[in-house]
Amino acid sequence: MRACLPRRRGTTGERYSVLVKPCRGGSFPPRARRRRWMVGTYVRALICSRNDATRRVMRRACAAAFPESEIVEVHTRREFEAALHGDAAPDAVISTFSCNGAAGAQIAEIVERSCPRSSLLFLGELRHEEELLELVAAGRADYVLQGARAEARLVARIRASCAARPPRDARPCPRMFEAPDFAESLLEAVDTVVVILGRDGKILKVNRACRELTGYGDDELVGRLVWELLVPPEERADVQKVFNALADGEFPSTHVNRWVSKSGNNCWIRWNNTVVRGEAGNVLYVVGTGLDISDERTAQKERAALEEQLLQAAKLESLGVLAGGIAHDFNNLLMGILGSAELIQAELPPESPCVEDVEGIKEAALRGAQLTKQMLAYAGRGPVSLAPIDLNDVLNQTRSLLNTALAPSVVLRYELAPHIPKVRADGAQIEQLLVALVTNAAEAIGERSGYITIATGMIEVNDDFRQTMVFPVAGQNGCHVFLRVADTGPGIQPDVLPRIFEPFFTTKFMGRGLGLASVAGIVRSHGGGIRVDNQTGSGCSFLVVFPCIPDGHTGETTVGGTIPRLSEKLGKKSSPVILVADDEVQVRRVTRRLLERAGYRVIEAQDGREALSVFLRYGPEISLAILDLAMPHKSGAETATELRTMRPDLPIIVSSGYDESNLLSRGAPSVGVTFLQKPFNADSLYRALRKALDRKTRPPGTG
Repeated sequence: MRACLPRRRGTTGERYSVLVKPCRGGSFPPRARRRRWMVGTYVRALICSRNDATRRVMRRACAAAFPESEIVEVHTRREFEAALHGDAAPDAVISTFSCNGAAGAQIAEIVERSCPRSSLLFLGELRHEEELLELVAAGRADYVLQGARAEARLVARIRASCAARPPRDARPCPRMFEAPDFAESLLEAVDTVVVILGRDGKILKVNRACRELTGYGDDELVGRLVWELLVPPEERADVQKVFNALADGEFPSTHVNRWVSKSGNNCWIRWNNTVVRGEAGNVLYVVGTGLDISDERTAQKERAALEEQLLQAAKLESLGVLAGGIAHDFNNLLMGILGSAELIQAELPPESPCVEDVEGIKEAALRGAQLTKQMLAYAGRGPVSLAPIDLNDVLNQTRSLLNTALAPSVVLRYELAPHIPKVRADGAQIEQLLVALVTNAAEAIGERSGYITIATGMIEVNDDFRQTMVFPVAGQNGCHVFLRVADTGPGIQPDVLPRIFEPFFTTKFMGRGLGLASVAGIVRSHGGGIRVDNQTGSGCSFLVVFPCIPDGHTGETTVGGTIPRLSEKLGKKSSPVILVADDEVQVRRVTRRLLERAGYRVIEAQDGREALSVFLRYGPEISLAILDLAMPHKSGAETATELRTMRPDLPIIVSSGYDESNLLSRGAPSVGVTFLQKPFNADSLYRALRKALDRKTRPPGTG
């Protein structure tokens, strides 16, 4: 036997169906009756046929006649008779004319004897029409002949046969729902927090999930105002507003608020609230069902913090690219100014009054070059000379300098840990970093009295620690050396904190340089990291972390090391030809003039592609090539590689405003290439020439 519970029709028009197996005796199974209780009326129908197609027609007709119908299908006479007994008697019986030995009048007799209030409807064939007419005339049954329109006629007959009967009430609730402890058991079984409140906001009932979440017992919860016991003070007004709206009969609400448990822990709960009304429609109770979303809230907060950190990192990275690009172009301009000033100075007699003016031009150009170094340091591309240093030694060397630079009201304190490992760093840049941090701390204290504490020591770096850093330290987890500069000033305002590492950003009347932006660049170029611990109203601390040199490792790495000065001027006897390739006209002009003063002949090219073309034409005559690292069409690194392919022994000088590490990163040959830092003067140019020409005369593999 198969029972198809019809799809329940609600306000949205949704329906459902359930198939059940016949139980012993063939009656409507109690489990099927407990599937649901229905609103309105419904019809129970029993259909009987051994033919699957016929049963499908009957089933569709019943469903079309009464969507709120319950249908039981049987195949045999035994099942048919069993289905007519019990407390779930059908309202309508639809059958074929014969069913396992019983036919026509016999089927009508079985129905009248077992279920007298059920209507009987036959789906018969034309050859049985006379017998069917006799049953109709006697008022014992109705019938529809099989055919093309049998289903539509069957729908009408089912409706007509059931319309004369009083409607059956909605199915009553099974006894399990009438049990007094059913609601109590249901509340205790669910994992959702359930709170029932009276109209005054006092707790009337809670479930197990609520007690476990809050840590309170029933005697501590019942009778208390929910917002006074569980809601933190800053959110009570919002919770009362939601409750008052529900108590006034407004629509059910959804909101999120925080609860404080008995142990003091905070938990975030997403509420779905509704009300229970009385017979007059008045609100009796407010019912809140809540889901603990504390873990979800924490994950969202961590994700938002990570997204903000990534956004700041991307922002600072873009500013670094911009600063590097500006510094590169500015270096080319300074190169023209500085070189031209030296050329003019070389032509002036020592007693000329213009010598002092030219010195002023050179000094201004050198100050501009220093600014570009700071910008390149911020971009992490500045020239860096790395060597093993002890941070404590650097700090001790700068004590006198820092003390003289601070106001008398500011006291400088040192907390240096003894015997800390060395780090690979540029001592000059570490001094610059320290001065910038101390100056920033002194400006934060202002004219008030205060302390600046400089500390060093060891710290353990792991993934959790990295998440607290503005610039996470590169490299592996483990012990690192730290430098901390803390002040007792008023701290940094929350709206200012995300911008402190931007170039030229300041809260003063006017910016005075790169400031903390240069600190960020220096730290990043050393593979370190920065964390800012800020407490508004009580000071700020900058923690700079550097990877330490492992025990037994010298850590000696020199990038852009010092080149010895020439012991004598270059002579003119060889008059070699030098290829100069640079996309800046002013740089090419100054370089050519400086080389010609030293007795060299110069061939110019405005980019890497033209340099290769010139070399193919004058190759045997060219003794050395000076290439700019960043050129259009072909970079200096690419050009150097192709020149070295055509002539392996050709001395090459690559000049750039970036540091020497950019040579290898951009694909320059790793051996036999001399680096020249921009902006350069005559002295540094001649030293680079001597170094490049000396390499040519060394035995292979020595430099």
